[in-house]
Amino acid sequence: MCASRFEHLVVSDLHISGGGHDDALVDFLTWHHDHPPGDDRAWRLIVAGDGIDFLHASLDADEHTEERAIATLESIVARHRETFAALAAFVGRGHELVFVGGNHDAELHWDGVRARLRGLLLELYVERLKGRTTDVAKIHAFFTRVRFCPWFFLEPGALYVEHGHQYDELCSFEHVLYPVGPDERIEAPVSHVTLRKFKDLVHRLDLSRVEYWGLGDYLGWAASLPRRPLFESAVTYLSSPQWLVGLARRLARPRGEVGRIVGERAEEIEREFGLDDTTLARIDANRRAPAGRRWTSGLTMLFYDQMALFGLSLALLTGCLVTPTSAITRAAIGAVVVGGTVLFSRRLARRRSVTAHDKLVDGARAVARIVDAEHIVFGHTHVPIVAPASDTSTYVNTGSWTHEGGRTFFTLHGHDAALCRWSTELGRPVRLESANAPAGPALAPSTFDLPRFA
Repeated sequence: MCASRFEHLVVSDLHISGGGHDDALVDFLTWHHDHPPGDDRAWRLIVAGDGIDFLHASLDADEHTEERAIATLESIVARHRETFAALAAFVGRGHELVFVGGNHDAELHWDGVRARLRGLLLELYVERLKGRTTDVAKIHAFFTRVRFCPWFFLEPGALYVEHGHQYDELCSFEHVLYPVGPDERIEAPVSHVTLRKFKDLVHRLDLSRVEYWGLGDYLGWAASLPRRPLFESAVTYLSSPQWLVGLARRLARPRGEVGRIVGERAEEIEREFGLDDTTLARIDANRRAPAGRRWTSGLTMLFYDQMALFGLSLALLTGCLVTPTSAITRAAIGAVVVGGTVLFSRRLARRRSVTAHDKLVDGARAVARIVDAEHIVFGHTHVPIVAPASDTSTYVNTGSWTHEGGRTFFTLHGHDAALCRWSTELGRPVRLESANAPAGPALAPSTFDLPRFA
């Protein structure tokens, strides 16, 4: 199992961006420091992607360059000073902090952004010492305990952690080790572009739920909007073919030395985790190509195919009504048109694959066939589950720290693994489900009933 001196805590989707101080996260960190995993052992806290939400912090602007990403990071840390001070104190007390790359924090791929985050955490830690000096060796040790894994983290035999967005074509990057476009800005998955275009409506939606919506749900929601937001969203929607084509062209442009950069970073991962290039290639082969490369995929995501079907049906019904023929013939033609519309609409709905849950389960099972790890842990979906990945390994999704019913996390202490939830009411973790292999049947998102705490 775990050969290092660390035991593991895995959280994901903290989405630290706007808003205020997260008391629960601070209490979570303090509690685990006060309850160390054993003599001469410490915690390794792995933030499994989307920890720092650069995307939501910059919806009013274009995708980040490295320079602007540093400025956004500084702004986020300033707004969440106490949260980052707690993370700094956690590291300063001898624990380790690992950031695994996600789609909302792909900016951490840049060395300059990483260096600035380490520097900000160190500044907060030194400030906490209240003037007491710390030597160079301790500063170096602090820096080494803040790690970045752009793709995944691996503890051979025990634990594999990845965010999971690469198995979701609406959020995946062409090159997970170099998520940068030809203009030196962070590459824009189609879901990110859509979010920016409809940014003024984000506060009116529960983004963790909309992926389960159908066309009727969206139409019902749109009908409830005030007149001005409804008009603005309609204009944005009708212009979507233009910006989806623009995105596809942007993603198709050549990217210079991307192959060399990806190769160098892959070699770093191979050395860090003791893997070979064949293993990395096999893992990468399971990713889903970005949907933004095909503008038609974006139109499907936005229900253009179903809207076109309904438009065609309405035209046929209108033509039937104005055509001089018997009432029986009109009724028969109308029934055929309506029946055909319903059947084709259901088929199109099945083709509209926007729900990430099943994709990540498939991705975890693929990883389990390649990597020696008893636990395959993802985030991304905001839905906590425990499910079998293979006969000898378990898939765990940590859910989300921020989502309603959230504050869920995974813990691996020796041979004991569990999906837990931080209870603000009790001030301690609550065990939800054992994650020791082999796991039981997969629990669907709609049936995983988490205990509710304040």
